[in-house]
Amino acid sequence: MNSVLSLKNVLIYEFVTIFIAVYLDYYEVQIDKKQVKSFKNVEFDTNERTFYIQTDVGGLRADLGLHLIDLNSEIIRNEDFESHYCISWDVGSTLCINQSTWTDKETNCYEMTWTSNYNDKQSGSPKDCFPMTTGQWFGGPEVFRPHWPFSNNLSIPMQMYTSKDVIAHKEEEVYGSFVERYFLNSLGIAIIVDDLTPLWIGINDNFDDRLCLMAKYFDPEYPRKDNKKTILKYNICTASNLKEVHLHAMKTFFSKPDGIPDKRMFRDPVWSTWAKYKQNINQSATLQFADEILKNGFLNSQLEIDDKWSTAYGDLTFDPVTFSDPKGMIQSLHDKGFRVTLWTTPFVNVNSKLFQSSMNFCWLESDEEILKASTLRSMFVQTQYADTPALIKWWDGYGALVDFTSSIASEWYLDLHRKMQDCYLVDSFKFDAGEVEYFPMPSKTKIDMDSPVFYSTHYVQTISQLGGMVEVRSGYKTQHLPIFVRMMDKDSEWGYENGLKTLIPTCLTLGINGYPFILPDMIGGNVYYGHPIPDRQLYIRWLEITAFMPAMQFSVAPWQYDEEVIRIAKKFVDLHREYVTPIVLKYADVSTKENGMPIIRPLWWIDPLDGTALSIDDEFLIGEEVLVAPILEYNARQRDIYLPGGPNIRWIDQKTNKVYESGIWLLDFVIDLDEVAYFRIDRHQET
Repeated sequence: MNSVLSLKNVLIYEFVTIFIAVYLDYYEVQIDKKQVKSFKNVEFDTNERTFYIQTDVGGLRADLGLHLIDLNSEIIRNEDFESHYCISWDVGSTLCINQSTWTDKETNCYEMTWTSNYNDKQSGSPKDCFPMTTGQWFGGPEVFRPHWPFSNNLSIPMQMYTSKDVIAHKEEEVYGSFVERYFLNSLGIAIIVDDLTPLWIGINDNFDDRLCLMAKYFDPEYPRKDNKKTILKYNICTASNLKEVHLHAMKTFFSKPDGIPDKRMFRDPVWSTWAKYKQNINQSATLQFADEILKNGFLNSQLEIDDKWSTAYGDLTFDPVTFSDPKGMIQSLHDKGFRVTLWTTPFVNVNSKLFQSSMNFCWLESDEEILKASTLRSMFVQTQYADTPALIKWWDGYGALVDFTSSIASEWYLDLHRKMQDCYLVDSFKFDAGEVEYFPMPSKTKIDMDSPVFYSTHYVQTISQLGGMVEVRSGYKTQHLPIFVRMMDKDSEWGYENGLKTLIPTCLTLGINGYPFILPDMIGGNVYYGHPIPDRQLYIRWLEITAFMPAMQFSVAPWQYDEEVIRIAKKFVDLHREYVTPIVLKYADVSTKENGMPIIRPLWWIDPLDGTALSIDDEFLIGEEVLVAPILEYNARQRDIYLPGGPNIRWIDQKTNKVYESGIWLLDFVIDLDEVAYFRIDRHQET
């Protein structure tokens, strides 16, 4: 009896074992089919919702669909083709991965599209995250405390990815005047987010070591229209290294410059009244400033009359009290060899004659006057439910904002500035603001904008029509315009609190985002925090750096210090004019004809696989010819310098003509107060 039971048990055991083995073998095959979808260089695990990207340099594992993590979601649909894959969950979310038609031998691109039927906090806000601890990250926004690459010290909470005035938010971490939806990883990976995604981004939010993308409609900045589904859409591209993937991204997703800005602005310094005079500017001070420039032997690109020269913000007419004869003043400046530009904004303040003329519709006497006022009101961004200007508070009061989505309003605004040029002989303008922060919400425009970031696009496209001397401080997808992009105001500080150490990271970030024509902020910064003038050493080191950038801009004058500072300033102004400018213009021309490559480049441009070069933010390249290593520390007279490159590259010290091999550190390299270490590249063939 026991033997029969034992035999029966054995047979049952063997049957179950065989069944389980067969089932598990079958199930494992099914799971393999269902769990992992492979494309070239990438794999998507449907169960774990991880996206693994493999390049020649290494692998990066991203977490997708974080909005589904806490839900007991089940897969209900699966479409699987060679270059197309879609998977749906029962909570109303679908992810589609499409291998892009832009794929070539060197690069592979994948279009990632999350679609959600809901808009609640979890299932309605698709969210993907990429580890910041894998590789180095570049690109992205202009910020108050920039590092190159992104530093673990930088933590920006998840927020709408729209442009703000970082100076007005010094105590917060916000996104600045440029918010290109472009991120670059040193493993040879680029992420380009679609324009129409209602995008939120967190960079190391609460120090979680992740770069997170999220789509979420949110009134009034991103209102949901026509019950649209929430879509998070972006492209991931891979290549053999970050330089190759960057060049592909620039060629495929962005527009290269279609010309070069004013060449005199590259060559000779801009002189601004702002940091020296602030709002206490007048005709006599302007003429005196010009005479001081000439007396001390300096050339100029132009003299820029900054805030506050007009009767009221928005009235494009000189204040007759502070400028009694503006046309005569400008003619005199022209006779002295100066061109003249004026600071201006897109705001028309409520106390201006222009704004009041648009609102005096209650007591106008004729139909013609009523029509004129009504037409004038239509030039502005309107309130949501009435045809009246929507007001915005900016740093100099309350005003209406010109509606640059309207071709009529844009031409009207341009005509106002052209009349300034005709009546007063003004040469050009410095345009301020343009950030989404200063766009009234809710409101309505002539052309409905799917994303508020497009206001900056319309603004900059309009004002660029005034020529190559134009400078702006904001923009979005405006890389193609041949105008100067000005860095946001810098503080007169040494460190990463918007000070000297942020000059190079900001320049590199703007350049890698496709903006090659960079105008650094005023030498020495904006003299905030009650300082009469910047620290002497800070001023000198600041001007030495900008001498190697595309353009120079003074406001605090060298003669406000002493004869040595004047001598050093002249030395570097001359160096910029004679040595740097020809190289800059050469690469400016390359940027317009090729892929929109930056003029000022990171060290890894020479060797994108050089791990040391990836982390350096206090040196830079001009094109592929000159390496610049300035002093950024108080009282420093030496520093360590890294020279990148392979066996066929050497570097020639431009002071001593001494030749150095590449891939080495020059430790404690001596650099006096009136010097910058810079080296010319020497490419040679091995014998």
